[in-house]
Order: sequence, then structure tokens, then C-alpha cells
Amino acid sequence: SVINFNCRSLNSNFVKIIQCLKQSNHQFTVIAISETWLQEGRISMFQIEGYNMFFTSRDCQTVGVWLCILIKTSKVDWWVILH
Repeated sequence: SVINFNCRSLNSNFVKIIQCLKQSNHQFTVIAISETWLQEGRISMFQIEGYNMFFTSRDCQTVGVWLCILIKTSKVDWWVILH
């Protein structure tokens, strides 16, 4: 199962995302987070236990990570294409 958050600043909304995931009482296979507005060096601060993180940055003037995908580590090998 997959869930997507358009967080419009992961720095401001990470706690809300975690609360939402806990309240859902469901172990999603994939968590997609768009519009994180983070610089690449800060993305590791927002790891979620039990998930591998993959991300892609914007290719335009605006800096920041555009899309972050977290995939449950207990699943068989996954290939993620972010472009």
C-alpha cells in the first residue's frame, strides 16, 4: 500500500506526518512525500524507522528536495526511479 503527502515543508510538517502515520495504524509499503522544500544535506534528519529513503532534487532555480520516497525495508528488493 502507498500513501502520499504533499507536505509543503517537511521541516514544518514532519511531526504531523508521523502523527498521521501512527493514527492510521497501517504499515504502508511506500510513503511518498512531495514538496519537502529541504536542501539535500538536511534530508537525513527526517528518516523514518524501518524505511529506506530515496529522494530527488529540483532541476530549476528553486533549491530543495522535491520528492522523497520511503520504502519499507522488510520488502524484497525494490527499484525506484525518480526521474
